Amino acid sequence: KLAAAEKEAKDNKALLDKANADKAAAEKMVEQYKDNPIAGTDNVDYELSDDGTYYIATGLKEGSDATIVVIAREYNGLPVKEIAEEAFANQNEAKVEAKEAVGVLRNVYIPDNVTIIGTKAFAWCTQLQVAILEGPFDTDESGVEIFMETGLSYIKIPAGQKVLPAGFLRAN
Repeated sequence: KLAAAEKEAKDNKALLDKANADKAAAEKMVEQYKDNPIAGTDNVDYELSDDGTYYIATGLKEGSDATIVVIAREYNGLPVKEIAEEAFANQNEAKVEAKEAVGVLRNVYIPDNVTIIGTKAFAWCTQLQVAILEGPFDTDESGVEIFMETGLSYIKIPAGQKVLPAGFLRAN
């Protein structure tokens, strides 16, 4: 019993060490991108909203092998306010190997101007480790299961976020 307890303690310490390393990486990512309005435009596709007043992040650009997704604060002079449904879903090693995805997402940065996050926007990104959400998002407009079945070990929920959509971090 003692050997099993020691192994469990060692495994728990390894998990804690990984979570602390992911937190440090997340903090570095925040510092790098928080004041850069156009960061993220090089590997993310954007679509103009129907009313022409803002942009929607729709996924990784064709051929991108990005492991970090940074949603831009603005694109072509307009704010980015939304992430489309399933925009970055299935960006994992298995799908890349099967040529069904273009990249393996490991880190995501969503600035505070993004107020709508579509259903399953990052679902099945099994290697996704860190997600930073800078500002509260509208849970009436945002979808469910945004981070369903991911590998998240660190997530920063925005200050002021009162409610999370159903299945926000749902595991299998």
